Amino acid sequence: MRQKSILNGLAASLLLVIATRSAWSGARQLTLRERVELGKAATALVEATRDGRAQGTGSAFCVHETGLFVTNRHVLLTRRPRSTRDDVRKIPIVKTVTLVLSPNERGQQEVDAQVLRVSDDFDLALLRAAGANRSFSRLALGSVEGLMEMTEVAAFGFPFGKALAVNRGSYPSVSVNTGRVTSLRKKGGDLSRIQVDAVLNPGNSGGPIIDAEGKAIGVVVSGVLGMGVNFAIPVSKVRQFLSRPEIIFTPPVLDHANQHELVEFQAKAVFFSPPKEPLALQMVLDTGAGGPRRYKMATSGGVHRVKTVPIPPRKGPLVLRIEARYPDGHVKGTVKDCTFGVGKKQIKLSQVSFLRFEPEAEVALNDGETLRGEVSGLSVVPVTFGEQSLRLKLDAASTVEVDSPSVVDAVICTIIARQANREVGRITTPVYVGGAARDRCLKLPGGHAYLRAAHHQSLDLTDTFTIAFWIKLADRQSQKYIITKRQLAPAYDDYAVIYGFTQGKFAFYSESYSGSRPTTRLKTPVSDTSWHHVAWTYDGSVITGYLDGKADVSAKRTFRIRNRAVDFYFTNPGHGDYAQSVDGLLDEVCLWNRPLSDEEIVGAMYRGLTGKEKGLVLYYRFDRAVAGNRIRDLSRHKNHGELHGKASLVPSDRRKSPAPRDVR
Repeated sequence: MRQKSILNGLAASLLLVIATRSAWSGARQLTLRERVELGKAATALVEATRDGRAQGTGSAFCVHETGLFVTNRHVLLTRRPRSTRDDVRKIPIVKTVTLVLSPNERGQQEVDAQVLRVSDDFDLALLRAAGANRSFSRLALGSVEGLMEMTEVAAFGFPFGKALAVNRGSYPSVSVNTGRVTSLRKKGGDLSRIQVDAVLNPGNSGGPIIDAEGKAIGVVVSGVLGMGVNFAIPVSKVRQFLSRPEIIFTPPVLDHANQHELVEFQAKAVFFSPPKEPLALQMVLDTGAGGPRRYKMATSGGVHRVKTVPIPPRKGPLVLRIEARYPDGHVKGTVKDCTFGVGKKQIKLSQVSFLRFEPEAEVALNDGETLRGEVSGLSVVPVTFGEQSLRLKLDAASTVEVDSPSVVDAVICTIIARQANREVGRITTPVYVGGAARDRCLKLPGGHAYLRAAHHQSLDLTDTFTIAFWIKLADRQSQKYIITKRQLAPAYDDYAVIYGFTQGKFAFYSESYSGSRPTTRLKTPVSDTSWHHVAWTYDGSVITGYLDGKADVSAKRTFRIRNRAVDFYFTNPGHGDYAQSVDGLLDEVCLWNRPLSDEEIVGAMYRGLTGKEKGLVLYYRFDRAVAGNRIRDLSRHKNHGELHGKASLVPSDRRKSPAPRDVR
């Protein structure tokens, strides 16, 4: 709770919630033991961490038995404010936290929780604890109607975080502090803060204040240390924050066996107040082929359900594009998928990325495995060239490159909630197919390590373009070049395009252009080493930067990149400036010669691409096998890349990132 007008420089963050109606309401009052047991069971210690390091602690309390907890937004900050002038609304927050339930009791539990929504205006946040199959102890929300000064209340929380733990490395027991309401602070006639004299300290922030009925009437937010002046957000503000229903989606477990069969999708709508109108849920599935599919979800026992096929099966035989190189020339064509042997193992041609027959047979699979042994079953293979078909001896070729259609390994699922034909909420999340994980990514350790894509006219992105990639930074200090299009000699500093990281933010700029200066930085700083999706689009007049699927900055710019016959580099191979090369991981890099829409950005972000999309000129997925040091471009343009220095493919943990949410 921040009272800038009178507490500037003195306010200390507290986590505290105030109980609802007490003795004045005339309702049944709970005994002291009942109130204490109820408050302790519903209050949790919040640990906010980033990159494995603790950023702060606070308190939270459960408001729904499915595991929904309320806390303060400022508890989730990735760093503490540096001064009273530091606007906390501009400080990023963590995406996940740890909730400690019943600390130092026999039933102590530590559960991960995801941040579902936040409010800058109210300084509130809603968390969802993991554990969909269990029920959590909760506090009912009370009312501030009739609340008056001198009303007795009790606050639950964890003052000073873990500092009060009896044993080092353990958690402290919950603290219960009683007091009275000393003032009802109003703004424009509306209750803005509840002032209490209960002893509260930093760490109480986000915890509940309850009344004699055991209901939450406020959330601890701030106070003045040692002065007995502390503040709570009234429950009326909490109800406003929770006025929209929360959609809890339970995705089915998909694998290769059931992805083309009927499976059930389930979702629940959680209301924190009785709904005035019935709620209808609609599910939209999108695999990137055939357009979105929409389904009305039926309600049964409070659960919304629909059965459908997640990924429609392919129609007709699987057709592959191949390029076979012989000593006297090469041929390109298409073949139907077939089975052949490598040693004693039988595999499908669609599983293969590259075959080499000289000096010994070597078969590189799409999953990264390499097989060696005598190849059989490829002596006579029908290959189609336009309207003609020939029977070729593929095993007589020096090499054969197989271009399989990209595997659909995720379906984008959107649940839309409506009341009286008015949208009141939605979530969007990918549902992945098990066993199809993108398990490798590009590692760039800095210095003389990079991936190079040779110049091709398809990569001359001058008037309109989109570039998107996943990145996990290992080093966030100083200026870093992530993707560059440049001339190495003689003008080493002549960059046509730079996608970089500077002053804690992702940026796009150019040193070779006509028109207005195109330099644009994202507004949101990145201060962690988690995976982030970054994208830039330009439509000829407006350049827009995206962070994690959401537009973060948009600026009017009219420019044209002056491209010459220069290469694309993934990081910076520059002359003497290796210190500016990025240190981190890259994945799912794609370039387009057109601007993508918001929906297309999200689709490319989580579903992946087929390689056939309109305007796609480069697509590096990195989970496909390489021949030697070559990275395959899965777009039609075949702008294959080459690894240099210590650049390498390594296992990726990107799938472990929390699923995205878009709650409106």
